[in-house]
Amino acid sequence: TEDIPQVLKKAFWLAASGRPGPVVVDLPKDILNPANKLPYVWPESVSMRSYNPTTTGHKGQIKRALQTLVAAKKPVVYVGGGAIMAGCHQQLKETVGALNLPV
Repeated sequence: TEDIPQVLKKAFWLAASGRPGPVVVDLPKDILNPANKLPYVWPESVSMRSYNPTTTGHKGQIKRALQTLVAAKKPVVYVGGGAIMAGCHQQLKETVGALNLPV
């Protein structure tokens, strides 16, 4: 039971990092019983050795994508919410504006 705060913090971190998505945490019924209420201390940080999502673009791939967009006859930029979550929506807006691309 003392591991629950750390497990939940890791689950929230995993759900919101990298490519965000659902995470399942299965807790036994006896842990969820209100009669077994224990004091929990929410951890300050999370450390996971096995999970290290890439958070920066590869310069060569970015350059190739830009060259492809510039050379395209009828380019379209199809963008999802990941641009907002990655914090690059303003740069994307500036790039498509400078290249006069439909979004």
